[in-house]
Amino acid sequence: MKGKEILPTIRKINDYLKKSEKLKPIIELLDKDNFLKKTRKRCNDNLHYNYYYNVLLNDNAIYIKNRLKYLDNLEKDLDNIILQHLSLIFFLNDHYMMSSDYRDCIDLGLIPEENSQYRVDPFVQYILDKTVRENRPDLYELIKNRTEMQLT
Repeated sequence: MKGKEILPTIRKINDYLKKSEKLKPIIELLDKDNFLKKTRKRCNDNLHYNYYYNVLLNDNAIYIKNRLKYLDNLEKDLDNIILQHLSLIFFLNDHYMMSSDYRDCIDLGLIPEENSQYRVDPFVQYILDKTVRENRPDLYELIKNRTEMQLT
């Protein structure tokens, strides 16, 4: 890699995810409310650059009618993107939720407590509760039911 490759559009990434059999259950739930389609439209289908108008929203010296409405929409879009990101990561790689208890014992030459490898890191549990569980309990339940990790 030389840093010259162009990143695919969100649409191409989403199409790739939709074709994955492993992700099918969670993608179906994520697509249920079409939030990605709406977000992609508002964000100009780009990952790292956006409409100039959206940049101007952050300049208080410029009067923009309905500024708060647009900023609220942007906040919801970011929340939805984070929600999707966390849902996909923990659905695919549930061991990323693991607390360090099990590994710490092994590193210290101790015998880990039984099933300690299934403990969820408190920070991860907090983030999942605040992002996924509060906003999309259906996604949270799917992740919880598909993992051996001890989600509350």
